[in-house]
Amino acid sequence: MYAIGNHTGDFSMNLGIDPALLELRSRAKGNELSYSFVMDCLKTYKSPRSKITQLLKTGALIRVKKGLYVFCQPLVKGQICKELLANLIFGPSYVSLEWALAFHGLIPERVEEVTSVNFKRKKDYATPLGRYSYFKIPVARYPVGVDIIELNHYQKFLMASKEKAICDFLTIRRGKFVSQKHLMEILFEDMRIDEDDIRDLNLGIIDEINKSHPHSSIGGLFKVVEKLK
Repeated sequence: MYAIGNHTGDFSMNLGIDPALLELRSRAKGNELSYSFVMDCLKTYKSPRSKITQLLKTGALIRVKKGLYVFCQPLVKGQICKELLANLIFGPSYVSLEWALAFHGLIPERVEEVTSVNFKRKKDYATPLGRYSYFKIPVARYPVGVDIIELNHYQKFLMASKEKAICDFLTIRRGKFVSQKHLMEILFEDMRIDEDDIRDLNLGIIDEINKSHPHSSIGGLFKVVEKLK
């Protein structure tokens, strides 16, 4: 999740007196706004698009990408959810790879770029809130092992389970493995995942992921976890 720093300028002077801005904040449950939602809130204006342009120019709204906006501080309630934005920027997609591994506490590194998976194509976005990258996997494997993470009633996002995040990392970042020893070196030395975390993985989920679209590294992961249990 992410909180945007303060912006200065006209917005600081107009905060609290712009009826359009008050309408958006009072109706929006979260901090992430779609173009259709904003247009609906501003439908009584003669030119809603011009009003959006004005709010962007003053810094009241920030455009993440075309058709997707967030409030600027101090209008942000709580924090902006980068995982939810990742789902909205390019979809259908779910958060996975390094970002999901860090989210689940499997790797020690701090991850700056939000990484996601989809079944269409590879894409990269540079936004005011940071970089978002998307990687492709086979469509048959896409839905297996994906969880809905619910922060509250209005902030929910799709994220890879621990098992799916590791499977995605192995297949996308590492490819095929020549031996089980090599795979264990990647898991414990390269990725620096604790042995206990690997032992606790759900074999049923790994097996289901592999059956959806078999891959040697996923099958190898299954054998490693099975051996450790």
